[in-house]
Amino acid sequence: MSEGPRVLQSVDRSARVLTLLAQEAEGLGLGEMADRMGLKPQTLQGIVRSLQAHGLVLQLRRGGRYSLGPRIHELSRTWLSRCDRAALARDAVRELADTIGEGVLLSELRGERLLGLVQVNADQPLSVSQDQLHPAPLHTTATGKILLAFLPEAERDALIATQDYRPRTPKTIASPEALREELTRVADQEVAVCEDEAYDGVSAAGVPIRDVNGHVTAAIGASLPSTRWMPEHAEMILENLRRVARDIEVLWGRA
Repeated sequence: MSEGPRVLQSVDRSARVLTLLAQEAEGLGLGEMADRMGLKPQTLQGIVRSLQAHGLVLQLRRGGRYSLGPRIHELSRTWLSRCDRAALARDAVRELADTIGEGVLLSELRGERLLGLVQVNADQPLSVSQDQLHPAPLHTTATGKILLAFLPEAERDALIATQDYRPRTPKTIASPEALREELTRVADQEVAVCEDEAYDGVSAAGVPIRDVNGHVTAAIGASLPSTRWMPEHAEMILENLRRVARDIEVLWGRA
């Protein structure tokens, strides 16, 4: 029998506290929680105070009951909104992949990483798997370039400074200065293209998706073998990427 994942005791106890409080609308006192968890109140007190410091647990008055804090609700809303966005866009992304016959990725930037919201691989023998592209640095991918190009200047500069510029192919952007020039072009044209930059033989294109305030919050892109990145096929892909990006903006409430 395989063992389960190893857990930190303090994290495990914190999760149990939150689970208990989620089941009690009126909250629980420290002693009640300690009894249910089989712990001494002194042992539990430090954990509860730490959760309280992060807004995950709330105590309305000294010595009173504890309940889930406002930070829990903020995290829940954020998580649900992202789940909803992915669900709303899923059919549009699938339709795009079917139309262009190539793999499609709808993504957003989470810290320094590209997070795939929806991905659909091409249904043909010679294709590019979206999973293959995820480890690639932001500046070597089309959706990564889009999301970098439209960041606020300070955030963009911080990420430019942290990219790994070791060449992955002869065409990889290999310096912060070259990346800044590329991102200026991307922002002006509102399209990013990568030809053999992350992997030899792989090309990609991406376009931005804007929220109700006009801010770029996501990007949608297509990846394909470079042998198919010919002018007519590339033009068709870009046309459909722009079309579906506008469709997703409507689905997400921009229109």
